[in-house]
Amino acid sequence: MVLIGAEVSNLYYSPIKNVLRQDFIPVGYFEEVFGYLPRESHVLEGGYEVDGFMHYFGVKGEFICDFESNFLSSLNEILGF
Repeated sequence: MVLIGAEVSNLYYSPIKNVLRQDFIPVGYFEEVFGYLPRESHVLEGGYEVDGFMHYFGVKGEFICDFESNFLSSLNEILGF
């Protein structure tokens, strides 16, 4: 199982599977949720899922450049692969 404290874009399934190299059960909304975790390509498109939700969660800011690869690298490091 992969538990993530966000509403995760379903397009993360394949990249996470590439990190895990095995089947897994993705679970979003784990514990405290900050909001939506888009793919980096979605940030360029904008819209509710990228930044419109933020005020409902009391979040301010912008996604940093290359956040997607940082997320996947961190997952790889945490899992010890």
